[in-house]
Amino acid sequence: MNESDRLQEIFSKSLQIRDVEERREYVQQACGTDVKLTQRVLSLLMTAEEAGRFPESPLQKSEQAKLSTQPTVEWSQASWKSEFPFLTAPINSGDLGSMGPYRILQCIGRGGTGIVFRAFDPKLQRVVAIKVLAPEVAIDPMARKRFEREARSAAAVSHPHVVVIHAVDESHNPPYIVMEFIQGKTLAAKIASQGALSVKEILRIGAQIADGLAAAHKQGLVHRDMKPANVLLENGVERTKVADFGLAKAVADVAMTRTGDFSGTPQFMSPEQASGGLVDHRTDLFSLGAILYTMCTGRPPFRADNPLAILKRICEETPRPVERINPEIPHWLSAIVDRLLAKSPSARFQTAAEVATLLEQHLAMLQEGINIGQPALDAKPRPSLNLRRNWPWPMLAFGLLAGIGVLVWLAPKPKQQNPSLPRDNMSDSQQTRIADNRPETGKNELNVLSSEGATKTNPSQNISVEGNERLNAFDGASAGDRRVMTELKIAFRWCPPGRFMMGSPKSEVGNSIDEIQVEVMLPRGFWIQETEVTQLEWVTLMGSLPGHEMNKGKGDRYPIYYVSLDDATKFCRKLTDHERNARGLASGCEFRLPTEEQWEYACRAGTTTATAFGDRLSSGQANFNGDWPHNGAPKGPNFQMAVKVGSYRPNPWGIYDMHGNVKEFTTMPGRVRGGSWYDSGRNCCSAIYIPDPPTALESVGFRMVLVSVP
Repeated sequence: MNESDRLQEIFSKSLQIRDVEERREYVQQACGTDVKLTQRVLSLLMTAEEAGRFPESPLQKSEQAKLSTQPTVEWSQASWKSEFPFLTAPINSGDLGSMGPYRILQCIGRGGTGIVFRAFDPKLQRVVAIKVLAPEVAIDPMARKRFEREARSAAAVSHPHVVVIHAVDESHNPPYIVMEFIQGKTLAAKIASQGALSVKEILRIGAQIADGLAAAHKQGLVHRDMKPANVLLENGVERTKVADFGLAKAVADVAMTRTGDFSGTPQFMSPEQASGGLVDHRTDLFSLGAILYTMCTGRPPFRADNPLAILKRICEETPRPVERINPEIPHWLSAIVDRLLAKSPSARFQTAAEVATLLEQHLAMLQEGINIGQPALDAKPRPSLNLRRNWPWPMLAFGLLAGIGVLVWLAPKPKQQNPSLPRDNMSDSQQTRIADNRPETGKNELNVLSSEGATKTNPSQNISVEGNERLNAFDGASAGDRRVMTELKIAFRWCPPGRFMMGSPKSEVGNSIDEIQVEVMLPRGFWIQETEVTQLEWVTLMGSLPGHEMNKGKGDRYPIYYVSLDDATKFCRKLTDHERNARGLASGCEFRLPTEEQWEYACRAGTTTATAFGDRLSSGQANFNGDWPHNGAPKGPNFQMAVKVGSYRPNPWGIYDMHGNVKEFTTMPGRVRGGSWYDSGRNCCSAIYIPDPPTALESVGFRMVLVSVP
């Protein structure tokens, strides 16, 4: 059965299922590991739901019925010929026209540089968006050539936060690109209806925009037309998609019309664009700052009566800080916006990845309930730190000096012996960042469980654990100490305070731009689960397995999967509440997902190589797709499913399956770590993160940490 027939069969059967959850479960089971097929079926079903009915005819007829119910503009033969002379006659009644093999259904947007249509691809049976280069721009031969080159380059950008380009037709007059159709609204529409957004919304959307820009910049693309109207928000989850890559740069040479007016809206241009100077990827960062400003205040930073006056303000004036307009905006966010809006490109952040790091980590702290009382950076621009995805500022409790608000970047080294730290990619001025569980108090005043489950209430009292070591009531004696805790008898391993290099050196095979190294200090230790959470542990606490057939490994000792980040967080909270109420776990301790710093620190276990087992990785060392070993390692088994936890040898600290088996959630939204049975060996390396899947999948699980918190 080919892909088209399989799509038709699954879609047709799905239409017969009235219950939404049963329908979604069937689609996920029928599509298996084919994520693209799953998304296509769910997209068709979503459109059918919006049409208000579920027809019982085959795919072709149901799609026709679905499309006929969508709102379209009424056009006479003469009117569409006059408005869009490049369209050919419509294939179906009710269509706006045709363009090549595509049925043009509706004009959904237009501007000075292009026109966007909602269309239907009859060959692949899917709704698409088609962007046409504006005829007045397309007459310029250089613009057409650049359009083709940039559109093809943009098609190479594969990222969850960039609109996917399916095809380019440069031979058509005017040329056009075919891209995925996003059901949702633009960020501009959201701001227009809602006004200023909440801080968490600003951080989430801003970080996703920056992630998308980083992916494009890595391909050598500069957007040059970033604005809220080019940021799409998918229905439901509001996942951000950056649009218009490949078009903005192509039209730059002819962006000035014959009347001298700039096409489009200039409020989000950078000073170098407005003045006609040379631009690079940092022009997108200025535009990102303007977008953040608009989300914070509900209005652009530069406004005037006409475009030329706006451009003059962009070049000469400094907008009011957002915190003075909207008192809900914290000072640290206002400082980030101010730095992005610096007139000189060298005074801004230097990479979109750096901005994504800042916003993501601030969001993670807010979601964990950590009060961020100081700015993330000086409001005065300073040289960029090559930070990867770690805490771009020290934790608050370590960053405040009473009365003067100075950030402390250096801290005494812990007594624990750590491996030598390579300094590759680090400038002499780059300093250690601090990541911790809670403010430092100098002692652990906790009630915790020993390995036997006994409660110790005296903070100065030592307890006995395996091997009869004497240690603090919370701390382990040395790296890898083992304790069995909780009523579920879950084993944990001790990760002592220490320093390590997070990320990978440039010399590492497969090194990515977002893996820039930074030295991280963890002033407090933590306990990490020895294995991934098992299905037995999940069922014991939650009552039943997730609502999916566990078809990629089922049994008590198999890892739990088909869970979302929210599911994993709820498990940790429920276990914390249970242990606190039933077994005396102190309020100063909690089970939760690890931070990215904690996860990578535990994964490396004192090593500095690509994995805890060296710079090469074969599927004889971890459970991943054995057809794709890392760095020249021999090919090995390819089970294409999870295996029982602890089936492979542990890392130096006794922790199992940090590489492979199932990917693992951390507190960082939108990312999972460690790779899985489905992934290549490279994706299982210590420094790698993978974008969070849109739904709970069979290759994603989690493990917990036990930390001391305020």
